Amino acid sequence: MSENPMPNAAVTPACRTASLFIGYMNERNFEAIGSLFADPTDVTGPDGTKHRHPADVVTFMRNGFKAMTSHWSFRILHVVPAGRNGCLLQFEVSEDDGPFEAVAVDYFELNGEGKVSKFLPYVASNRVAKTVELQRKVKASREAQSAEE
Repeated sequence: MSENPMPNAAVTPACRTASLFIGYMNERNFEAIGSLFADPTDVTGPDGTKHRHPADVVTFMRNGFKAMTSHWSFRILHVVPAGRNGCLLQFEVSEDDGPFEAVAVDYFELNGEGKVSKFLPYVASNRVAKTVELQRKVKASREAQSAEE
């Protein structure tokens, strides 16, 4: 895996998991992303949707990337241990190989088995409009997929 090396990512299991998450997003390895999550899990998407199972997370991520009209690359800015089993991950995005821009801080919390039991994103204010537009596309894709079934 082409993981984003972050010297302090090894500090806690939750921060290692957050680092893996970014690496898997860069690879578009949705199954590997799903493998990081507990079943059940408590995931809130940037659009406020709830996802309770790893398969739901995989579908949500896959649909999100399908809706993108540009190629996004992700890079870790900071990982900060939060409490006993948590980590705050600040990352930035480059669209179509343009300059990197800070976009979000995500919160990861692991259960006793080392799986993500809670995930909550916080989108940077300078990215809210783009995130809302992307989430509209994801919702339309999800609705079209449901209508086909």
